[in-house]
Amino acid sequence: MKKIAFSKWRSTGLTVFLCAVPFTKPSETIPTVKRLETVDVPDLGHRSLLRNASSSVVTSASALVSQGLMTLNELNTAYIKEAYHLVTLFTEHSSITDQNLGILEDDLWQEIIESRAKLEENKRAMQEVESVLRSALTVLQSAGEAAYLAGVEYSVLEAKSKHQQATDYLSLIQSEARRADRELTKIQARGIKETPTQEKGEGS
Repeated sequence: MKKIAFSKWRSTGLTVFLCAVPFTKPSETIPTVKRLETVDVPDLGHRSLLRNASSSVVTSASALVSQGLMTLNELNTAYIKEAYHLVTLFTEHSSITDQNLGILEDDLWQEIIESRAKLEENKRAMQEVESVLRSALTVLQSAGEAAYLAGVEYSVLEAKSKHQQATDYLSLIQSEARRADRELTKIQARGIKETPTQEKGEGS
């Protein structure tokens, strides 16, 4: 009787234990392994490095050319303004000389001297910037050739376009400066020509 009771208790206990353990599907208990995503590894071969380097040089040289043109344009604008201001001063000085206004003539002549000094200083600054700009254009041209050999077509086009635009704009700036110089030379020559005539009239 005790044997039967014990066997019955063991059977009942086992049933309770099994009911207490949660039953799950095998697929839920085994963690799923995610599929690894493929990552594009950049090509670090010699050809790729050359392409990147030549493209970077074109971009840097192009930026230097742009900055040089901006600086030269500002200096040229100031130069032309000062040159025509000097033309006006020479014209006024010529008219005052005819009227024999001594003190006013001296003041005006001092202003002419100061304007000439500014003009010369501005001209030297323009020459320095133009020298840098021409060197940058040479670098840009060489960088374009290197980009062509490396097979970077867009950099070749960028270098050619920038070089042509900069060269055309540089010619325009130089043309404007030469025009102002001609006007200044003309008014100065006129003043030199009139001076001996005036001295001859005063001596007679």
